[in-house]
Amino acid sequence: MALWRADGETLFTTEVTFLTPPYLQNVSTDSIVIMTEAKQKVPLEVVYGRTEQFSLTAPMERVASGGGTWFYRALLTGLMAETEYHYAIRCEGGDPLTDHAHFHTAPGREVDFKFSAWSDTQGHNGGAWMEDPLEPTISMMKHMVQAGVSFGLTTGDLAEDGASYSDTRDYYLKRVATHLGSSVPYFAAWGNHDSSKSTAPLRLASDMPSRYRAGFSPGHGSFSFVYSNCFFVCLDEFFKREITNGWLEEQLASPSSREARFRFLGVHVPPYCERWIDGDASLRQDLVPLLEKYDVAICFSGHTHEYERGELNHVHYVVTGGGSWLDHSEPVVRDWEHMFVGGAHDVDGMWARQSSRGVLGTPKPIVGGLFNEYALVSIRDDYLRLDTQGFHADGSEIGVLDSFEIGIDPGPDSDEDGLRDWWELANGLDPNNPKGANGPDGDLDGDEQSNLMENLAGTAANDAQSRFELVSVTLNSEALHLTWPSSPGRRYQIHLSDDLITWTTFIGVFGGPVELKASDGKYTTFKLRGALSQSKFVTVSAVR
Repeated sequence: MALWRADGETLFTTEVTFLTPPYLQNVSTDSIVIMTEAKQKVPLEVVYGRTEQFSLTAPMERVASGGGTWFYRALLTGLMAETEYHYAIRCEGGDPLTDHAHFHTAPGREVDFKFSAWSDTQGHNGGAWMEDPLEPTISMMKHMVQAGVSFGLTTGDLAEDGASYSDTRDYYLKRVATHLGSSVPYFAAWGNHDSSKSTAPLRLASDMPSRYRAGFSPGHGSFSFVYSNCFFVCLDEFFKREITNGWLEEQLASPSSREARFRFLGVHVPPYCERWIDGDASLRQDLVPLLEKYDVAICFSGHTHEYERGELNHVHYVVTGGGSWLDHSEPVVRDWEHMFVGGAHDVDGMWARQSSRGVLGTPKPIVGGLFNEYALVSIRDDYLRLDTQGFHADGSEIGVLDSFEIGIDPGPDSDEDGLRDWWELANGLDPNNPKGANGPDGDLDGDEQSNLMENLAGTAANDAQSRFELVSVTLNSEALHLTWPSSPGRRYQIHLSDDLITWTTFIGVFGGPVELKASDGKYTTFKLRGALSQSKFVTVSAVR
């Protein structure tokens, strides 16, 4: 059944052909974008809510795709952080036309999470698996979802020609949007094949935080975003001037960046590379100093269709360009001293392509970094692990072929309550129960300090005599001496007040809040000089 308006637009119909299922974009703590592609020009809307009762609606904007179809998008705002929502798409006022689906908003606190990084899923597999030219990309996208990523991060070249609707459909919508975006959102640092035009089909079919920048659009431009106190920058290949015009440094110098657990940057062309090109000299001159100055953990890139990795001055460089066909015909042109995986250095593993149509050949030793892959990044507290997941040409999984870590692994948190399993077991708590006395707000030993507070302070949650409090306060002519129970690895701050109502954090000589590292023993002592001349009260708090 259908109802038409005088100008030919369909007002209501039960017959909408969705060519691309609903997919997720641009998630934050309080918003998300839902997109789809349909044949018909109809007034669609998203119905959503915290249950499948769908108590809320959001209209979908539409734009012609350039291929005789329509791209639709709806921006959902006013959402709650770290919350699951259910949704479907319908014609305005009608019944849902798509299956019930769900999404999760970003957390507003530090939690454990994973994300995937990949590049150059722009085309077919170059004849390595002719039974399905869209493999192994489809299997890689599915694997990301199965691995439990919260979102994906791509460094571009998502279609051979982003200005072509057919390329956008075959290589982006059928693979990335359908098999990854239908489950989790992803963010893109656009590449040279993705078209410089904001009206290109690939750009119109995407929605990134660039939508919030004046002069840019949802699918066009560089941007930054925060996820669980990790800071990300995605550079658009066609706006690389923002590396030198002050925009990038402004992002990296921002409080959100400086206070983040880790900083990541995505740029399509790598600063350093060994196969086909040696990287980009302008990036080595202009970008690399900023990466080092602002302590960026990983610079992700692509462009070269293989995997390479290295580290220089504490910045890890990861080229993850094995998203589709591989650069078997390209020679190694440089052997950078600090690039030591892939490129001029063979990855230890085996990769297979077809021996005949539909038959996977015998795996052969990997040359350089020529295998299909993506990087799986896991974040736990101040710990990071990157595992490079390898795939044969047909999409079958090889396994982890490279990995590295930053920091010390704090261990799992099975019930996701912010308390590590080992700590809960050591303190008599159930690591699989996040509620009641076993949860972060519980007080197992009845000492009026929550389990979370005891975890932060380094005191025992199952011993009422183990409390976080000042055990010694002495004053002499030089300073106030404060002593409290502590645990190695913990950090603490001093707070001052005149009235026990308004508290300020003690500021050091360099103008920032002072964080004190715990002593090696059971107690930490700090000498507070001068601050009490204007303040009457002092307290100590543990920080994560």
